[in-house]
Amino acid sequence: MNAQVIALANQKGGVTKTTSCVNLAAGLAQAGKKVLVVDCDPQASLTISLGHPQPDRLPVTLSDMMGKMLNEQTITPGEGILHHPEGIDLIPADIQLSGMEVSLVNAMSRETTLRRYLDTVKNQYTHILLDCQPSLGMLTVNALAAANRVIIPVQAEYLPAKGLEQLLQTIAKVRRQINPKLQIDGILLAMVDNRTNFAKETASLLRDTYGGKIKVFSTEIPHSVRAKEISAEGKSIFAHDPSGKVAAAYQSLTKEVLKIEKQREKIELASVDDLFSTEESRQDATLERVQIIPLSELHPFPDHPFSVRDDDDIMKETLDSVKARGILTPAIARPREDGGYELVAGHRRKRACELAGLDAMPVIVRDLDRDEAIIIMVDTNIQRENISPIEKAKALKMKLEAIKRQGARTDLTSTQVAQKLSVEKVGDEAGISKDQVRRYVRLTELSPELQKMVDDKKIAMTPAVEISYLKPEEQALLVETMESEQATPSLSQAQRMKRMSQEGKLDEDTMLSVMSEQKKPEVERIVFTGDTLRKYFPRSYTPKKMEETIINLLEGWMKKRQRSQER
Repeated sequence: MNAQVIALANQKGGVTKTTSCVNLAAGLAQAGKKVLVVDCDPQASLTISLGHPQPDRLPVTLSDMMGKMLNEQTITPGEGILHHPEGIDLIPADIQLSGMEVSLVNAMSRETTLRRYLDTVKNQYTHILLDCQPSLGMLTVNALAAANRVIIPVQAEYLPAKGLEQLLQTIAKVRRQINPKLQIDGILLAMVDNRTNFAKETASLLRDTYGGKIKVFSTEIPHSVRAKEISAEGKSIFAHDPSGKVAAAYQSLTKEVLKIEKQREKIELASVDDLFSTEESRQDATLERVQIIPLSELHPFPDHPFSVRDDDDIMKETLDSVKARGILTPAIARPREDGGYELVAGHRRKRACELAGLDAMPVIVRDLDRDEAIIIMVDTNIQRENISPIEKAKALKMKLEAIKRQGARTDLTSTQVAQKLSVEKVGDEAGISKDQVRRYVRLTELSPELQKMVDDKKIAMTPAVEISYLKPEEQALLVETMESEQATPSLSQAQRMKRMSQEGKLDEDTMLSVMSEQKKPEVERIVFTGDTLRKYFPRSYTPKKMEETIINLLEGWMKKRQRSQER
């Protein structure tokens, strides 16, 4: 069987992910499908909803299966799979799954562990449904990497636009980097109370906002007290209240999901080439292949912001690894118009191959436009520990401009708002604030000489941002003044020069006047974290009470020291 793997995902809790997973599975089973549901949430809500109220007592759960995959242990057919009376099979979860998420962080191929496990069982089912946890952590990424379809349940009592945007960004990132087959089936409006105008307006606004680029299911799951009762009974709505409105809604949703499958099958069969190809060749054509490509055909990415140095520690580690085991992770490249390939990710690996005396390396070739390639290139490098501030600045600027060119928010007409959301997106994916993104991008306005000083830590980032507002000729003059005065500007000096520049008053004399001032000594600060101090105080102590106690103790210590010195 060619199983359809459907993830039900939303990082917001309480949006009926689990309820929808149970009832869609039951609806598919009633339609004659062979269904497996997988509980991907350490809270084990799906496991409890299918009649196992104490999941921590189950002998085998998903964490055990994923652990076996990580340790390359043999899995017995059917191991850990539980059977439900309504024709649904279940891979349960328990609290140990939260520990598995931590284990995945340092694992090889960490994003595909769940997919590799499901590959061992998927030929027994037509549909596999993944109930994701309410977060965008490693378990959810694993589920998206394993799925070929996503359903996004959304509570219709509010407009969760920001949260939905974050999820869509994560799905897009997984599709670009890990799972190009991933498709969004649609947004499912749940807990809809059509008795209120607010609910109707919210549902309408959601359709208007996202309906142009993502399908919003025509089925809406109504708010119902009876639907909330089913988790305690361990059965679906079809067994609990088969003639109710919620059962009718999930029956309709099941038909919509199956209709989407048929439509996609027709699209896949529309090609004339498909009519004369074998099933094996069609399956093979959809796979990404790892190709062995000569190094001479691999060209660097234009304007690649990340330096590759032969003498840094990471290059030495990479070279040792390549000599001992070869290239473990293929590079990513795209075809060049002039022939050969343009490296998107893997510049250091290519250099390590050259140093190791190899003449070819494994590469995944993708048909990417420049903006798609930039985003992948930045995302695969931005979290490296040893990148310099200017490398990071150039990379963030490239990605920000690529996202803007893509028209990432076509549903918005305000350019200002679209740019703001692009900055937020870049910041979220880089793990920094939008203000920090803007500060980094400002560094690209510095002259090469000043950029080198920032990387060499001669100028701190905060004053460097202020200096970036100076005109090019003013920046050149500043470099000369710094050399003559043997001094670098403090934050206050940089701010004053920026203000003078904006007022047209910054020249050689005023700059020399500012730079020749004696800097005020920095105020010495000693900072203790709350965790460091908390162990010495009762839990009831507030931070203010802790501060007062510390001061009193220090005063007592000082008086005691003074008395000791007087003797």
